[in-house]
Amino acid sequence: MNPEAWICNFSTPIAIFRDLDLISGRLIRHAQYVILAEEEAIKNRNLEELMACYHDKARVSLPSIDRNPPVVSKREWENYLEDGGWGEYGTDIFLNPKITIKGDKATFKCSSQAPNVIVRHTYDLIKEDEKWYIINYDYTW
Repeated sequence: MNPEAWICNFSTPIAIFRDLDLISGRLIRHAQYVILAEEEAIKNRNLEELMACYHDKARVSLPSIDRNPPVVSKREWENYLEDGGWGEYGTDIFLNPKITIKGDKATFKCSSQAPNVIVRHTYDLIKEDEKWYIINYDYTW
């Protein structure tokens, strides 16, 4: 397997990272788990589990062919998915995943291959009450 790839949307979550900074390894694992949980919830179309990954003040970029995708609140995204938006989400293979943690904030960056384009994903995370949440998700291509 490619040591710099992270395969998401599968039955048993598995993350493959190059050597991580062991000083903050526990935090990294916990922060990365929220991304795994998010991808698993999307795969299973489980809205309740998906929303549990996101902070109440989260902002999410919706799937779009536009280079400036619409950014919505967590509640607006939940409504979008309830209204049939699940069809826009599929399996991703995250390439070159990297996570940076500073205190109670983290940023997870990776890329993925879509038909004829490379998509760059950025997840901003926040730790609140000993739990990591996604506070912002954005992508560019």
